[in-house]
Amino acid sequence: MLLRITQEFIQNSIKHSQCKLITIDLKQESTSVQLLIKDDGSGFDSTQNRGNGIGLAIMKKRAEVIKGTFALESRINQGTRLTVILPL
Repeated sequence: MLLRITQEFIQNSIKHSQCKLITIDLKQESTSVQLLIKDDGSGFDSTQNRGNGIGLAIMKKRAEVIKGTFALESRINQGTRLTVILPL
């Protein structure tokens, strides 16, 4: 599921944000696995309903299926950051 979430984020970043850099950080802590993905793209207003695509909803649902937490932050002209924390 973490792979699929990562693939979806990368696809969305390439397709929508005109990013030049995507960073992926995966680390294991004593009680969790943390996935952090960031891009340097155009970002978006995350308070707006982006009902024209289901990519974000799919990523969130996949995180929920594996009992993970899902946090997406985006700001216009500052890129997007996704954090998924999976308890062990």
